[in-house]
Parts: sequence; C-alpha cells; structure tokens
Amino acid sequence: MGERHLLDILKNGTCWTSYTRHFRPPFGANPKLSNAEQRYILTVYSYGCNLGPGPTARLTSDIATAEALRRMC
Repeated sequence: MGERHLLDILKNGTCWTSYTRHFRPPFGANPKLSNAEQRYILTVYSYGCNLGPGPTARLTSDIATAEALRRMC
C-alpha cells in the first residue's frame, strides 16, 4: 500500500460523504468565507491532530489565520 497523507484522506472523505455540510451556516445560507471547504478541512485536521488553531495557522498562513480557525469549531 502506498503512502497516504492525512489531509488527502480528509479531502477524499469530504468528497465521498460531504461531512463538511454540517459546518455551514444554518438554513442553507451560503458561507461567506473564501475557500470555505478548505478551511473546514483544516479545522478538522488541526483539532483532530490536537494541534489547535495557532500551530496550524503558522503552517498554513496563506489559507487561514489562527482566529479564523478558532471561530470554526
């Protein structure tokens, strides 16, 4: 079996199950975030790996800030 990266697994899981639909605003409103699904996946990754928003934001500074990741959970 080949090497797999956790973010790729989360991205594929999103495609298969659409679990990020639970992170969207209620009542079918469109999210006002740029790259909303990408940020949702990063939030799951950061809290799932027990990193938290600060270290994840430092690693992915071009995608989301620590404050944005903190507000998504």
